[in-house]
Amino acid sequence: QNALQRIADSEFVLASRFHAMVLALLFKKRFYALSYDMKIDNVLNDLNSKLYCNVQELDRITPKEIFESVSDISDITDYIKSAKNHFNQLAKYLEQR
Repeated sequence: QNALQRIADSEFVLASRFHAMVLALLFKKRFYALSYDMKIDNVLNDLNSKLYCNVQELDRITPKEIFESVSDISDITDYIKSAKNHFNQLAKYLEQR
């Protein structure tokens, strides 16, 4: 709960883990993700976001460039509705089995 409160109270999240990025999105916080896995890339690509870099490429970007690239995040309400719809479709499919 302390971690959730810290993210909720933050102005900016530098997310080095998947769940930190997801929580930043849910709390509508400005963030930049350090990607170590395709799951982070996939979520941000789905959101048409360029607010991440691969950890192996971190030496190619300065902290100043990270902070300057971050703007207010877009509303992800439609993305959440779409995800819920996908889960509802999956549930219906599984009920048939």
